[in-house]
Amino acid sequence: MKMIFVDSNSIIENEKMLETRFRDAKTLPGTQSFHRFVPKNMFEINAHNVSENPDHKTFRILPEPEKSTVLDYNTLAIGTHVACLYQENGLWYLSEIIGKDDNLFECQMQFFSPSGPDENLQGFKSTNNKKDQACVPITDVLKVVETLEKNSTWDRSFKIDKPEYNVICDLFI
Repeated sequence: MKMIFVDSNSIIENEKMLETRFRDAKTLPGTQSFHRFVPKNMFEINAHNVSENPDHKTFRILPEPEKSTVLDYNTLAIGTHVACLYQENGLWYLSEIIGKDDNLFECQMQFFSPSGPDENLQGFKSTNNKKDQACVPITDVLKVVETLEKNSTWDRSFKIDKPEYNVICDLFI
């Protein structure tokens, strides 16, 4: 048995994240009689009537978006910079992938500030603040950012070239 200490703030942060997920969750008709659920991909799950039974039924849990807007989760690496939607406020942000959850098809993100629509001449600022981190489902990752450049010698301010910025803004709409 391994024991770990979890501080109250971490519990409260997780509770808020889970509360949003549970509030937005939808039931899947026909799954009540199944016991074990295994993600097949980002859009489907395999349901087993008994835990160890190899037979399963596949359920679609999300509609498949247009191929042109879907990123392949398996190609996203830790350290990759992306533009993603933050569901809490409905804005897009420049962020860095700092972790991945292969079971939920989510990326742990470190957000830059300000939000994409609020970006100004100063550019985007990186932070190491835990408040600026969140789990984001792959369906909310808009685009891998390819033109990110340092905007200062301090390595904290960054810019995206105007054509790529405009593409991201168009994806966000």
